[in-house]
Amino acid sequence: MDAQCRNTLLVAVAATALMAITVGSRSAFGLFVSPINTATGLGVVAISLAGAVGQLVWGLAQPAVGWLADRHGPARVVAHGALLLALATALVPFAANGTALVACFALMAAAGAAVGSNALLVGVVSRSVCEARRGLAVGTVAAGGSLGQLLLAPATQAGIAMAGWDAALFGLSAMALLAVPLALA
Repeated sequence: MDAQCRNTLLVAVAATALMAITVGSRSAFGLFVSPINTATGLGVVAISLAGAVGQLVWGLAQPAVGWLADRHGPARVVAHGALLLALATALVPFAANGTALVACFALMAAAGAAVGSNALLVGVVSRSVCEARRGLAVGTVAAGGSLGQLLLAPATQAGIAMAGWDAALFGLSAMALLAVPLALA
């Protein structure tokens, strides 16, 4: 493997980690429904609506994220998205009503799309990785989402059981900050 292929594979590793962080965090949402309902009394309907709005915003944000990455560069979009994702995740325990919870989940989804959009990350990797390793790199990035689900769901459940749902959300918020140095790759 030549030096160019070896160096550009670092981009694929960073993109894989970004995918794992965002998809793993998104997949853990269901673990928070009951604890948030119990702690806040908002009701399963309001919490589910917040989750549904978050899913909708995730999809709607994809073209905007792509446009921003084309205009300002993917590293900048990912880094700013990570900061916003960390902030929005940390704000969830302070959402006092359904509207605030919907706003937090919508912000989390838009920021998450900036950090771990499949199209954005695969596009960057496809442009960066040498042709001889492109298929492997793109496949690895796609597998990052499954890896994130595999690792973060049980870790999040353990965090909820040991420290409470709000502490587990703060842990996910801190994990989102790991995307900032990964964006530099």
